Amino acid sequence: MINATSCKECNHEVKSKDGICSVRSALDNLKVRCVGGWAREKYYYIQRYLEIFTTSMKSKWKLVYIDLFAGCGKCIIRDTEEEIDGSALIALGLKYPFNKYIFIDLNKVALDCLKERAKAYSLCKNISFKEGDCNQIIKKAIINNELPIKDHLYLALIDPTGLQINFDTINLLTQNRRVDIIFIFPEGMAIKRNLEKFLKQQDSPLDLFMGDTK
Repeated sequence: MINATSCKECNHEVKSKDGICSVRSALDNLKVRCVGGWAREKYYYIQRYLEIFTTSMKSKWKLVYIDLFAGCGKCIIRDTEEEIDGSALIALGLKYPFNKYIFIDLNKVALDCLKERAKAYSLCKNISFKEGDCNQIIKKAIINNELPIKDHLYLALIDPTGLQINFDTINLLTQNRRVDIIFIFPEGMAIKRNLEKFLKQQDSPLDLFMGDTK
């Protein structure tokens, strides 16, 4: 059941740990991600890019979609309480789908919700769910030759809530592979609010994120 608490009255910074709402559920009674109104526009452009990508490349390559911060699949816009699909479900709902999907998330609860929602799609057999740190998962996948090079074209969506992605991971992922990257750069809260602290640290999260100390 959806909790009657209004999103407009909620202290989302406290009640949405890792962005997952602890107050209410989505219409399907699974967990939902708390987002601002800007998310609607963000997902609009992500969807348009994915549509263009798969439409134009569907007959040329084996297409693989990698969502490094896949989340739970559903979002609620706290200003309007409107429920919208997140990036993972958008990717699954394309007219011309990818041949394979890799969904990564550190949050087990979020990933379990996404697994449940993905069952509604006929493509569910083509999905690999990976729980854990995306940096370690990508590194392991490459070491184990789980990301083929020949005849494959990848699209990686990187949409972190902070500085959870390392530059070395992006560099590793793109070596010798054909990869398009959509990177939602977290320059606001993640960097500006913590810049003074990062400048005092050696090997700070910002250093790992940018791949340099300068």
